[in-house]
This record gives sequence, structure tokens and C-alpha cells, in this order.
Amino acid sequence: MGPGTGFGEIALMYGDKRSASVVATTDCVLWELDGSIFKNIVMSSTEVKRNMELGFIDKVYLMSKLDRYEKLRLIDGLEAMYFAEAQLIIKEGDEGKYFYIIEEGEVECFKTNPQGQEFVVRTLKRGEHFGELALINNE
Repeated sequence: MGPGTGFGEIALMYGDKRSASVVATTDCVLWELDGSIFKNIVMSSTEVKRNMELGFIDKVYLMSKLDRYEKLRLIDGLEAMYFAEAQLIIKEGDEGKYFYIIEEGEVECFKTNPQGQEFVVRTLKRGEHFGELALINNE
């Protein structure tokens, strides 16, 4: 392992024994983080993220009838995707495979008229969602 590489987090997260021995092969300087501080940071960070995601899910009408346990299970399936400005996320007519909730940034929804011109039908911001209709309609 070289500079910037961390180790030891698995044993701390799961309260388990170390899975390997580590020996310095050169003179080195390490940063050490106490296990209780590590756990506290990870737990509070996870809780903040989970509450934010629950807030997003609570705003989706289709999911408002789910109980807390079902919403938490749904959150476990969320995966962050990163898109650059002006990058196409989905295209009109594509098969519906995903449901999207905006965590950060804005997206514009376009339609194409019969003449082939695109026009903005809606701008979506943090906490708003799209993609559910294609999934519901199986398109």
C-alpha cells in the first residue's frame, strides 16, 4: 500500500478481528483514527444521508403509501449517478429502466415536436423526480 491508502475500516465497522497483519516496509507516517470516533462519524453520516433520502422519497406521491420499512428498503436500492452539465440522462423514446430523484442540481425535460424541434416542458430541481411513468406503463 502506498500514500493515501487506508486500512482497518472493515474490522471497525463490523466489530471484527483484523483480517491481516500490516508491517511497515519503509519509514512511514500514518494517521490513526480511534475506532469510536470512526464509528460515530460513519453512523452520523449514514443517518444524515438516510434522512435526506427519506425526505426525497416522502415527496414522491407514488411512494407516499409505503410504510417506513418499505421506504428504507427502497433507499437501500438507490445508487448515486453523476452527470455533467448538458449531458443526456435519458432520451425521449428510450426504454424505461430507471426512476430518478434529483439530489443536487437541475435537469430540463424536453419534448420534440413533429417538425423535429426540441422545447423545454419542465425544469426539475433538488428533491424532484422523473422516469416513473415509463416504468409504470412498462415502456
